[in-house]
Amino acid sequence: MAEPVSRQTLEAIMAELKRLEPQQAEALTDQFEAEQPALFCYLDELIQLPFGLDRDEDIFLNGDETNHILFIGLVLWHVLNRQRGPLRLLTWEDIDDATEATELPFGEPEEPRYPDILPLLNVDTHPEPALARFLIEAVSPWPGDEDFQPIHEDNRPLMLVLFHTVLNALLRAAAREA
Repeated sequence: MAEPVSRQTLEAIMAELKRLEPQQAEALTDQFEAEQPALFCYLDELIQLPFGLDRDEDIFLNGDETNHILFIGLVLWHVLNRQRGPLRLLTWEDIDDATEATELPFGEPEEPRYPDILPLLNVDTHPEPALARFLIEAVSPWPGDEDFQPIHEDNRPLMLVLFHTVLNALLRAAAREA
């Protein structure tokens, strides 16, 4: 098994991504779409659809949230692609398997609550602790700028579960599991 991504590696890659010119960022996004079309489509569907999920009301994402979702997926893909070499092509079946493997610590009809979901990404036991911490931070208000919330508070539990599903799928691709 490969070594987990270190916090330093994650931060270095994040710094590189933040320095990209718009054309470079677009090219990297195009590369992500070309190399992982099913996963890219999965993320794209997440940002385009309201989530019914047999709930009383749909969840609608704002523009900042939709951009953030795609960015988080791109970061996870890029970090694992750089750290572990070319990732195996994911299929819809792989994504479905990753969804099933993401066990939710809550049941119906209760609403998922953010504190209930955090054990999914227990940083101490996760095979990729730096990436697990990154996902938790990705849905949280930014330190020093509490007014900026990349993901609205009501949407954080679901987004954390969805990001964990994406991470599970990419870890399978990195392990080259069939």
